[in-house]
Amino acid sequence: MDLRQIRYFLCVAEEKNFSAAAQRLHMSQPPLSRSIMSLEEEIGAPLFIRDKNGLVLTEAGNLLRHKGQELLTLHEDIMTELRSISLSKKNKIVIGSNDASNAIIVPQFMKLFHENFHNAEVISYSGTAIEICNRILDGEIDIGFLRWPFSRMELFDIHQLSSEEEYVAIAAKGSPIAKGRRAPLTLETLAGCPLIMPSRESLYLPIVNAFTKNGLTPDIRCYYFEIENGIALAKQGLGVSIMPSFAPKMTNSADFSVLEISDLNEVTYFTAIKRRGDDVSPVMAKSWELIKKHKFEL
Repeated sequence: MDLRQIRYFLCVAEEKNFSAAAQRLHMSQPPLSRSIMSLEEEIGAPLFIRDKNGLVLTEAGNLLRHKGQELLTLHEDIMTELRSISLSKKNKIVIGSNDASNAIIVPQFMKLFHENFHNAEVISYSGTAIEICNRILDGEIDIGFLRWPFSRMELFDIHQLSSEEEYVAIAAKGSPIAKGRRAPLTLETLAGCPLIMPSRESLYLPIVNAFTKNGLTPDIRCYYFEIENGIALAKQGLGVSIMPSFAPKMTNSADFSVLEISDLNEVTYFTAIKRRGDDVSPVMAKSWELIKKHKFEL
């Protein structure tokens, strides 16, 4: 049993419905159901039964709801106290990032932090967006650097770090869609191509919705987690990668084509995030103010 399973269980208990809970958690229903089943197997008793009004907590479920909330509160209190002890001895901050923000934003923040704090220490974690968000909510990470949009944004303070970026298409040099093309692509043209999408649902779902709103069905062949991976897949001719316009600047573009998309109006940008209202220490508060005032270069 881990804190994430408890958090998932409490959300299902509150919503009394797996679909509603999955939507609130910004995840699909099957992994949520598997998490609850795993919890029930570990406990050795069912946590829910179904009736005409939805899910009802069993005796074990009622106990876990009460004790689980206490455990989450205790964990948060412990992490706050531990961070306060650590930060009282050193100007220390823990950050989390993923994909392009690792290479673009994190080095600039580290320089900014060391310039403004004596005896400074930055601990940096890298992971998926959902991992970074969960660690911030659990008090294990102070500040995260992610692309907007991301899951459960209502739980975070968010500061925009860069201007809005449109999405572009990345295709192998000499591929049929790129060869001799001068005009921007359209969604209709892209719907006839094998596509490579960002792996994060909060990024690719708005793109998919743009196709469906125009009566089109995208042919998604695979997903990429990192920018370099998405470009490499396109260069091998496996499909056309849809990615933020800044992405091609991160690598040598001699062997792939960057194509504009005229009617895809979705945008993205880099953000700094922290748990909503979380200014647990002077170091945290000052770091957040420095981020808000600093102009990050892309």
